[in-house]
Amino acid sequence: MKMGTPEVRTILAIFVLVILLVAGCSQGEQVQLISPDYRNWNQTTDTVLDFTIPGHGSGLRKIYISSAASGVTTQEVNGRLFYDYPQGTQIVKEVYASAQPGADEEPAMLTVMIKDRDHPMQRGGWIWLVKNYQSEVETILDEEFCFTCHNNANEPNPYNDGNTSGQFRDFVFYPYR
Repeated sequence: MKMGTPEVRTILAIFVLVILLVAGCSQGEQVQLISPDYRNWNQTTDTVLDFTIPGHGSGLRKIYISSAASGVTTQEVNGRLFYDYPQGTQIVKEVYASAQPGADEEPAMLTVMIKDRDHPMQRGGWIWLVKNYQSEVETILDEEFCFTCHNNANEPNPYNDGNTSGQFRDFVFYPYR
């Protein structure tokens, strides 16, 4: 199937709807963890992310990363580079309903990673959560979906620079720059 076909768009729309519904269910832990000043942080890429990415749909995405990420460390083990983001690092991805939102349009949701190795719901050292931008409800996701997909950032993949050398990027597709 081609990416632009109605079937693929329908599948992606259903997928995004499922993520939104899961985020709104009471199974996850409702919290208030996202820093309200995230838009003052650096963005992780200058690339306009207006193409389809599994799990985030085809709407425009903007990714912000907290200043704590500047303390990211790297270590080489057996020729492979390993990234380790500091505790408290936040990565906030604004997800818009369309690839070309209006100038005053707010995101439909935020998908967020917060580095917290000690949190009981962490996966891979990160808390994975979604915030409904309209209701302002933040929900920690307690299933493996986000973690499993972001594990692909730790090997060659079709995003950003492709991670052709297979660095362990600590589950981050667009690392701190």
